[in-house]
Amino acid sequence: MRLSRIVLRAALFGPICAPFMAFSQAFPVKPVRIVVSAEPGGSPDITARTLTPRMSEQLGQPVIVENRSGAGGQVGAQVVARSAPDGYTILLGNGANHFFSIFAYKSLAYHPVKDFTPITDLVEPVVFIAAGVSFPPNSVRELIDYARRNPGRVFFGTTGVGGASHLSMEQIGLISGVKMEHVPFKGAAPLILNMLSGQVPVGVATLSALSQHVRAGKLKLLAAMSFKRSSLEPDVQSIAEAVPDIKGKVLSGKNVVLGPAGLTQPVVARLNTAIVFALNAPEVREKFEASGNQIIGNSPAEMADGIKIMTDLGAQLFKAAGIEPE
Repeated sequence: MRLSRIVLRAALFGPICAPFMAFSQAFPVKPVRIVVSAEPGGSPDITARTLTPRMSEQLGQPVIVENRSGAGGQVGAQVVARSAPDGYTILLGNGANHFFSIFAYKSLAYHPVKDFTPITDLVEPVVFIAAGVSFPPNSVRELIDYARRNPGRVFFGTTGVGGASHLSMEQIGLISGVKMEHVPFKGAAPLILNMLSGQVPVGVATLSALSQHVRAGKLKLLAAMSFKRSSLEPDVQSIAEAVPDIKGKVLSGKNVVLGPAGLTQPVVARLNTAIVFALNAPEVREKFEASGNQIIGNSPAEMADGIKIMTDLGAQLFKAAGIEPE
């Protein structure tokens, strides 16, 4: 009797389940499109084009990069949010820009968390807190003490309001109880120029933007904005070391991959495997690390946990910084 029931269920439900199972096992059967929510030549675009050859090799299908920049990443994100949840259209962009858009804009055509499926965090471009050589503090702890003794007189520059670099500095101020004044710039070049001239004594920028001026003795590094020290500057403290009360909640402008909401677990796992494979290919790893990036390549579950931490912290920091949604 029991065996008969099992046979009957297989007969009834087998034809229904078979197409789904076949789809999951066969995926992909056509090219996969990576929508990059940034302009050509930017960090997300370079990341995507570095990964796609090895991803194609692993997936057995072409992986096509399509740049859809505009509105702080919203254009590309909206394309993916509205796409079919079949794994053939995925998003690659800056995680901070994407998730913090919840707090930066009054209305969005999609929800940055609910309308997407986590696939993996890719790489974290390590940025550094730097200062002019004539600026007295030589560490973040000294910077905090200096700002406490000089309220309202310490200015720091970043490449925009509400980004990971800006909010990381606000986080330091919130934890330490000091206030430093933010000066946003439209890009790293004007930021560095103002740091070199002494107009803005402190700035947060990528190592690639800072390194030549550090080597020339015109700027100094105070800390890496990361959980651990950068292999390229191992003598410079990480922000987690410099400010222990951060307790693991370090913001970063890491590049991430998301799919539309509703992706099935087998498809997510297939994409995750292909991307992590590509990240760890020797020539890919070497290229990323040489340009100051730390490779992540975590699981979808680990990424989801990080999103929760990032959005909870983002809500707190946007309020503390007094940033009103546009």
